[in-house]
Amino acid sequence: MKEEAFFKDDNIIPLEVTSKYKSITDTNISFFNTDTGTSVLNFIVTKNEKPFEIGLNNAKATIDLKTENYGAETGAHISDDLTFIDPINGRLSYTLPDEFLRYTGKVFGQVFFTQNGSNNIIVMREFSFRIDDDQISNFDGKTKLVYIKTLKDMMAQFNGDISKFNKALGDFPSLLEGVENKFNEGISTINLKATQVETNLNNTFNLRENEFKNKTNGFIENVVVVKDEIKAYIDTAKQEANDLGVLKQGDVVNYQKSKLTTDTGIVKELNDVTIHSVLEKATTTKFVHINNATDAPSAKPLNDNSEVTPINDNRVDSEYNENEDEELSDTQIINSIASGLLVIYKSENNGRAIWYPDDSNEIYTCFYKDNIWLSWLKVNDETITRNYIESFVESKTSENKQFIENQLNLAAIQKHRLTDSEGNAINIDLDFSQSELVELKTANFYAVKVPDLPIGIENTEGYLRVTAKDSKSKLFEFTPKGTSKNLVRILNNSNLSSWSTFNEERKKVLFDGSVNGVGNDIVLTDDYTKYDFLIVSGIYPGGTFNEVSLVSMPGSIIISKNNIPDSTGDGGASYEGIISKVNNTTLRIANDVFWDLGLRKASGANANKFTVQKIMGWR
Repeated sequence: MKEEAFFKDDNIIPLEVTSKYKSITDTNISFFNTDTGTSVLNFIVTKNEKPFEIGLNNAKATIDLKTENYGAETGAHISDDLTFIDPINGRLSYTLPDEFLRYTGKVFGQVFFTQNGSNNIIVMREFSFRIDDDQISNFDGKTKLVYIKTLKDMMAQFNGDISKFNKALGDFPSLLEGVENKFNEGISTINLKATQVETNLNNTFNLRENEFKNKTNGFIENVVVVKDEIKAYIDTAKQEANDLGVLKQGDVVNYQKSKLTTDTGIVKELNDVTIHSVLEKATTTKFVHINNATDAPSAKPLNDNSEVTPINDNRVDSEYNENEDEELSDTQIINSIASGLLVIYKSENNGRAIWYPDDSNEIYTCFYKDNIWLSWLKVNDETITRNYIESFVESKTSENKQFIENQLNLAAIQKHRLTDSEGNAINIDLDFSQSELVELKTANFYAVKVPDLPIGIENTEGYLRVTAKDSKSKLFEFTPKGTSKNLVRILNNSNLSSWSTFNEERKKVLFDGSVNGVGNDIVLTDDYTKYDFLIVSGIYPGGTFNEVSLVSMPGSIIISKNNIPDSTGDGGASYEGIISKVNNTTLRIANDVFWDLGLRKASGANANKFTVQKIMGWR
């Protein structure tokens, strides 16, 4: 008889590589506890209804099995490698380990493929089969087993390393004795050297101390002699100064130290320099006279009442240059040089300069601000009257306004304001009025008292953006101040929708605490009807519980748990709790009882065995 005849391998589990949803495959395959070494699962992998070529040269195949009763203290969970039978036709197989066969009931499985040389993983649909008791098996099915092949391989390698370490450790006593001998020899050598160094240091210190004392005494004697000579020289100099009537330093301590004029009392003369260069170099208040200043503000067209233009601008005022092709008249020729008196006043951060031309009574001034000398301004131009200035300003303002409007129309520039003049959002108060909101046009706003906000949005002010297609179709986007929520509202053909949140988190902790006892309320942090299902978690005498409840299902949330002692299985209890829905943000423990399996007796009302610790909402 061939060995293969003993295998229970008359099964094929099809696995399709697809992204479409597939329900769990019930394979109708069953093994017994004592099918040791003969329980074989066969797989055929296809893609687009063709065999999926996969083997050790391009991938690694892994199977994950978990019994239906797998939990904190029961069941079995195994992860192991699959065997490639026929890579070209996508055939693989797996033989169940003996330890896994000790667990009875339904088993859920899933296959994973990992591409060699990359992080690509394919996860196949789940399948299920059964392991049943036979007449000769006897094993405590409540004992938990978690068997990971990778961990087993690591332990085997680790045990090998331990053996190598123990072998190397056998020579350690002889090595230790040699190290101890060398250590004692080193200590003796160090002590000898330390004594020699200490003796040498003491001798050197005594020698240097004597040399220092001799040199110090000689230096002090020389200092005393020089000190007496200097004092005699100073006394002689003081007497000579008194005899000549010379001022001493203390007599002139309050005198001006920065010279404003020459020693003869006149200002300093400069020739053929620019006023700008003098200003840039000035660090103190000063008076100077400049001959032939090439950038004097007084260098201008004769009899010109227009605004003064610096000479180095190389331009002629627009009122005198209407026709560039015509020659300039004698009155339009620019004086290229000028002479005058320049007065500079400087403080630490500010300053002012005044220019007095030699050939007129005009006065020009400019300011020093932020390390820059600003443009010159004429101080006493008496030829320009107030009426002339007012009429000139009014005329120019009207001309500029008309010019700007014409240019805006020609350029099709945005005329409707999207922000304020500073580029910031426009501040508005909607006063909780829906009609005020609907009338808004395209713009960025900072709004207060925004109407119709959803429950849970406490801040009614924030950033509002309006995008209008026309008066009947608009998009409103609102972000409350201090949050990252983005609420959206749409006006479609004059029909206004409610606010909706599209970037809300998909899960949220609605309760985190501890509530026990019938009649006690569980207060949630949010409206639980916003979520698709709730997970209620906590503890009871048998351990922990996690109850999943669809929000759309009417009625209360029922928690039902059984617990049997792990040691003997004798006794235990069946527990049941009921959590009712008071309102959208409040739940209540409505019932809590159990049935004692050992005594076959009911607990009676309000057993209070369940403690709710956390509730999460999921979308």
